Amino acid sequence: MAVCFIISLLIPLYIAYRLYQHFFPYPNINPKDKYVLISGCDTGFGHTLAIELDKQGFNVLAGVYTSNNIIILQNKLSPKATVFQLDITKQEDIDSAYELIRKKTNTLHALVNNAGVGIPGYIDWITLESMRKTMDVNFFGHVAMTKTFLPLLISKRNSRVINITSVAGILAGPNLSATNTLHALVNNAGVGIPGYIDWITLESMRKTMDVNFFGHVAMTKTFLPLLISKRNSRVINITSVAGILAGPNLSAYAASKYALESFSDCLRREMYRWNLRVSIIEPGFMKTPIIEGVRKPFDDFWKELTNDVQERWGKDSLNEIYDGPGRNIFIKHAEDPMKVVRALQHAVMNTNPHIRYQPGCQSSLFFYPLSMLPAWLVDFILVKTDTLNFIPASISKQLKD
Repeated sequence: MAVCFIISLLIPLYIAYRLYQHFFPYPNINPKDKYVLISGCDTGFGHTLAIELDKQGFNVLAGVYTSNNIIILQNKLSPKATVFQLDITKQEDIDSAYELIRKKTNTLHALVNNAGVGIPGYIDWITLESMRKTMDVNFFGHVAMTKTFLPLLISKRNSRVINITSVAGILAGPNLSATNTLHALVNNAGVGIPGYIDWITLESMRKTMDVNFFGHVAMTKTFLPLLISKRNSRVINITSVAGILAGPNLSAYAASKYALESFSDCLRREMYRWNLRVSIIEPGFMKTPIIEGVRKPFDDFWKELTNDVQERWGKDSLNEIYDGPGRNIFIKHAEDPMKVVRALQHAVMNTNPHIRYQPGCQSSLFFYPLSMLPAWLVDFILVKTDTLNFIPASISKQLKD
């Protein structure tokens, strides 16, 4: 009874708090002389965020993975924005970016960690090598970004880090006007490698971790001096709902996102003396390249599998996996990616950015509440809602025998 009474009191208080936030929002900051560093700006969230923040008047520092995308993005931004090539798994790229930015500013307002890779797959499929690859990209990459740019972030108070876990990473960079501070670093770069644990190689696992975790760590550490050269700078790391709820077929990707979530919390709690703001973006399924092009990666995985693994699963399982995404209700009803961009804008511009953002109905109304349930109940729900209806070949053989 006591628990029910407490819950009955907390629910109206929570509703009142959310209504107050809605009708009496905190004002946005003045974007003048505020530098925001974004990783993974080739496409998707990072690409759009760079354009939107540039329109708002921020000095955008956009990092792109592919050199061909530099001119494409630069043509969409104002002359004060800076676009440069950045692979967050390479420390030399991060160091070069740091030197480029350090010549222009000593303070970074925000870091948005958006890079990442996704390797969906059952544990029985994905190899240990693939697991490490995913961790290298989705966790160590973001850690490297954050650690590298941390000095710039904590060079002033109220800077922020926003971690975004997304396959469609885009990289936005600040302009080259002279300054000693960096307002924001947006870590958005990332990669996605689908595959079951029994399928994915350890090399693929490590690559995922390099991009989605270590890359962001390197970026953060490199630019931290500019970010903390003034107060109220920020680092924004883009993760995903996979960082709070580990579903099947997502072992490597989810592991990297969980790592980035923990890293973001540690960063925020370590740098509170500089009032560095660290925000985490946790989107659900959005209409981005992250939910497209699944068939080719799985086909490649199948060709590289050993005969033992192929016999264990059977070719019918691969065909079922191909058809599965088309039946997934969340993929079928993927949401507008502008919801993520709006959350990123708030994290960069608002005077009181949130610690966590769950843009869209999927993240806030389903995945987040589901993640709070007991593990056994989450397992039960995920099994009952699994759209992949197949029996592995080895199990079929056992049943026949």
